[in-house]
Amino acid sequence: MMGTLWSLAAMVMAVSQLPVSAPGMSGSQSLDETLDRDEYVVGPGDLITVVVEGGCTGLMLSTGLSPMAQYRVSNDGVLAVSGVGQVTASGLTLNALEAELQAVARRSYPRTVLRVSLAAARTVRVRISGTVMQPGIYELLAIQRVSALVDSAHGLAPHSSHLGLMLLEDGLAIEVDLMTDPETGRFVSDPYLPNGAVVLFEPCLHPVYVVSFTPGHPGWTQAWDLTEPANLECFLARTGGLGGRVDLTSSVLLRGNERIPIWTEGLGFTEIAVQTGDTLTLQLRTEYVTVSGAVNLPGNIPFDPTLSVEEYIALAGGPVSTAAIGGTRTLRNGEEIESDSSPLEIYPARGDVIEVPHSWVTRNQGWISLALSAVSMAVLITTSLR
Repeated sequence: MMGTLWSLAAMVMAVSQLPVSAPGMSGSQSLDETLDRDEYVVGPGDLITVVVEGGCTGLMLSTGLSPMAQYRVSNDGVLAVSGVGQVTASGLTLNALEAELQAVARRSYPRTVLRVSLAAARTVRVRISGTVMQPGIYELLAIQRVSALVDSAHGLAPHSSHLGLMLLEDGLAIEVDLMTDPETGRFVSDPYLPNGAVVLFEPCLHPVYVVSFTPGHPGWTQAWDLTEPANLECFLARTGGLGGRVDLTSSVLLRGNERIPIWTEGLGFTEIAVQTGDTLTLQLRTEYVTVSGAVNLPGNIPFDPTLSVEEYIALAGGPVSTAAIGGTRTLRNGEEIESDSSPLEIYPARGDVIEVPHSWVTRNQGWISLALSAVSMAVLITTSLR
């Protein structure tokens, strides 16, 4: 992968001149992640809030210093604060900027404490290339990370490595690792996006394939890097965990002609070392109940264990006028669920299908019309022969 750095250098220099092929998040979009003050690097265009703890004296106010004010980092990377002075902010972390500004302020106000925070992040233009679904140049916020850029590019290709490089304008390269740290639950290395950076992902060199699917639907395959020996449970943790939808008892590991269950009731995960070339097939539980047939709004309805068949039919717009509601069937894995009670009183499970039939007359309307036409024709023929 390091061999690609020289070929990317020219791409980095050209990023700021190339047109944007697709937008990322807008500047007004809120971000849930807490800002890492020791990692985020300030740059031109950032809006910085400066707060004077305890307020300002009359002397401070006379110099133009405000108890709280916002200042934009200039194009040359300078932050100028009224009544304090200016510091070179570009290239500093927020904590380092606060320390620099504090040192300048104490020349005039020895006991004053200043606090600095990011009010609004600047927009950056970055390029992503290699094994992603839509390579190109995107506009995002400097507070966003490589993972957000991958999302803007519609994700990694199925055969892509989760290990990449981010090449900066000054030629430095930062390693990217979008596999999960089991201890923190976060990506191992997911750096913030600086302007003009180029992010590269390449095909997975030591892949383990994970196929996630729901019964009756095609699955989604993604390759994951086997960077070190790992047992099954550890490997799954490195890929982000299973979540609540995986049916462990129906999921298997494929190795050659072997089908190895990944979970055993009472014992937990199978004790087996994952190998390059293995395929994990993870069966997902569906999260809906399907209502079909003679209803006004047939389709999928989110699963709710407290709902009966009758209530699911109501959520599907209710039965149409030609429905034979008494003949309703609930199917599970293609087999009808038998019940001693009314078919409308059954409580479906995830993935069940409710079929509401039309009445016999409606189902056979074509044959009835054909039969009536035949009878009418026979009467006409008989009449004409008399």
